Amino acid sequence: MMTGYLAAQGVYASEVRVGRTLAQMHEPYHQARCQGARNLNPVPYNAEYVGHKLHMDQNEKLCKGIPTLLARDGCKARISEQLLPSASDAADLYRQEMGHSLTIPSAFGMDPFRCEEDKIRAETEFNSIYCDLVTVLNNTVNEYYRPYQECLVELINITRRCA
Repeated sequence: MMTGYLAAQGVYASEVRVGRTLAQMHEPYHQARCQGARNLNPVPYNAEYVGHKLHMDQNEKLCKGIPTLLARDGCKARISEQLLPSASDAADLYRQEMGHSLTIPSAFGMDPFRCEEDKIRAETEFNSIYCDLVTVLNNTVNEYYRPYQECLVELINITRRCA
């Protein structure tokens, strides 16, 4: 993850070199990781029924309808949005192929905004408060979670006001 971020910034370094540098920068965190901290999920996997925690990877999302023909030979070009089915069409196609293991959308997966203007207003308000998330993310990576929690609470409040 860090090497990808660095590459996006124009810095190319091997994973080993980045790992050594990170270990030197924050020794207690590195020791905790070596001893297994944060390597295990504290909540064990639990699926109440088949399809409860359905996951589709990128290949499955792309290999529907017309994109199947493009993806079959390892299409290098970007697939335009017009060729991809809408969410409801993709759900219908999935139900036809896989049965009814796909659950009906809930409020969790719904867009909370009534229109595009409300969404833009919320994004603008959030960006005026948190114009740069690098500091928030840097604190989170270094196990100081308070700025991230405050940022998330602010995002929820803004969404409630603008939706």
